[in-house]
Amino acid sequence: MLSGGSTAVSPRQIAALHIRISHPDALPDLVSALSKRAHFVVGAVGTDLVTVGVLGSFADGGKGDMKRFLRAWTAEHPGIETEIEIEDLRAATVLPIPLPRPDINDAFCVHS
Repeated sequence: MLSGGSTAVSPRQIAALHIRISHPDALPDLVSALSKRAHFVVGAVGTDLVTVGVLGSFADGGKGDMKRFLRAWTAEHPGIETEIEIEDLRAATVLPIPLPRPDINDAFCVHS
């Protein structure tokens, strides 16, 4: 705990992962499945991409946990491929995420 009541958050506690999907029509189902997991915070959603914050203390930034999740999800969705891109958090400022919020996992599609 920092002075003034703030909580320190290290870059290893929050990872920004970008998940690209081969079949954009399946993206709403992927977003729904991700939103049901307490430690995945769904961010911006594009036509074939979703950004997910992984909360927790993961040595790999949450990529391993995300790979396991996607392996199970793609097993239920044959023919759909996913790709994980991890954001270099050392180059970004990481701020505490205010929780809980009733709309924390409300995602929306952005059409370009």
